[in-house]
Amino acid sequence: VRLFPNPSSGTVYLDAAGLEVEAIQLYDWTGRLLATPAVPQRGRALALPEQLSGTYLVRIQTTAGLISKRLVLLR
Repeated sequence: VRLFPNPSSGTVYLDAAGLEVEAIQLYDWTGRLLATPAVPQRGRALALPEQLSGTYLVRIQTTAGLISKRLVLLR
C-alpha cells in the first residue's frame, strides 16, 4: 500500500495494491484523530482537509489488516 506523491503539496492518491480498503483515518503526531476520509475509488484522490500542513499518520484498514503510513503535506 502506498500514498503518493509523498511529500505532497496538493492531491494525494492511495494505491492499495489490489487490497480492499475498508476505512481510512488521519491522525496528527499527538494521536488526535483529524479526519476519516472516504475510501476513494480506484485512481481517485483522498479527500483530505484543505488546511492541513505538516506530518501525519494515515491508518488504512484493509481486508488483510491495518497499515500505517506517514504522510507529509506541504501547503
